[in-house]
Amino acid sequence: MKLLIVDDNDARLARIIGHLLQYSTIKRDDIHTATSGLDARQSLRGHRYDLLIIDLVLRRRPESVPDAQTSQDLLVELTETVTLHRPSQIIGITAYEEVQQTAVSAFERYSWRVLRADEVNDNYLHVLASSVRYLIGRAEDTILAPLPVDLLVVSALETEMTAFQRGWEWSPDEPFDESTYHSRGRFESKGRVFTVAAATAPRMGMVSAAALTAKLAQVLRPKVILMPGICAGVAGKTQLGDVIFAEACWDYQSGKHSRDSDNSSDFAIDPHFLSADGALVSRWDQLSRDVGKIQELTATWQAERRSPPALRRGPIGSGSAVLADEAIVKDVLRQQRKTLAIEMELYGVFCAASSASWPRPLVCGIKAVCDFADAQKNDNVQPFAAHMSGAVSRHFMERYLADLCPVAS
Repeated sequence: MKLLIVDDNDARLARIIGHLLQYSTIKRDDIHTATSGLDARQSLRGHRYDLLIIDLVLRRRPESVPDAQTSQDLLVELTETVTLHRPSQIIGITAYEEVQQTAVSAFERYSWRVLRADEVNDNYLHVLASSVRYLIGRAEDTILAPLPVDLLVVSALETEMTAFQRGWEWSPDEPFDESTYHSRGRFESKGRVFTVAAATAPRMGMVSAAALTAKLAQVLRPKVILMPGICAGVAGKTQLGDVIFAEACWDYQSGKHSRDSDNSSDFAIDPHFLSADGALVSRWDQLSRDVGKIQELTATWQAERRSPPALRRGPIGSGSAVLADEAIVKDVLRQQRKTLAIEMELYGVFCAASSASWPRPLVCGIKAVCDFADAQKNDNVQPFAAHMSGAVSRHFMERYLADLCPVAS
């Protein structure tokens, strides 16, 4: 295996190399380095690499000022031209959180992963080492299938997953395959220890969520699949921060577009509803009446004081676009008048779970309201909504997963 690390931070470069030599079987002669975009291009013209690790803020030339455009230009050249040898996998790293957030959209089409290279937390080094071990194992055909888990958690956004993972015991991310990373953890429910795996879809939307869920469920064989996160609530039925349990979900864009007799556009809806299992519904109702626990979970949000949200249960509609239009919300309500919320992925997750092989997992969607899909839509409440969805989802599993997964006699 051949590896190229492109980084102009000498101290970090030394840490990465030392960690890889200690925690993987790669040899020092197989690790090449470059400190600028120019040096990287020269290496990529003359060698073929299995993995490229590249700093997102990089010098174009040794004497240049570092900028984010240099690494992005290099990625474009690697993927859209034939002047350079494209590595099998690419991982971006950065010490700057704001750079990571802005670079993800540009890098997601080209790279395996974007990592925060934190000076305090060594998690990124463990992720890099596990990535190298995975690629070496793939080349030697020694990769073992990941062990099954009790709970699979799928999210659409990294912010949603970060909020969920503020609790429990988690290991650093590791490759699931050549396109997906996942993390694994443990938690307790009624004195029993349960295993959990978590992964975030590469893009928003039902298709990406369904593909990820189906792939992970086939190998990990979870007993329960959970999607936490944020959603748009229906004004008048919900309040900002309310946590909604998906009693049922459907694709509100499913149907037939046609022209009527006077040549006007017409859409005939054809909704297909998928429902949550009754065992989940009854336990959600029990939790929603526990006012003390809801207050306790709300108190874990420390950014500013918030009133405890309501825990509600009802249908959630899924569509492929972000909504900021009250008229479309009204159209969704015509399909299911009891709709409480609208989002972009749940129906895909429910579909993947419903088509899984036997024993089929239970599937659970728990999302918190961050806006009302209207012209006043903004991101102000998203952090609190993601936090409450994560906190309530974790407690729901801690409280009830042992009931849902009885010990075999």
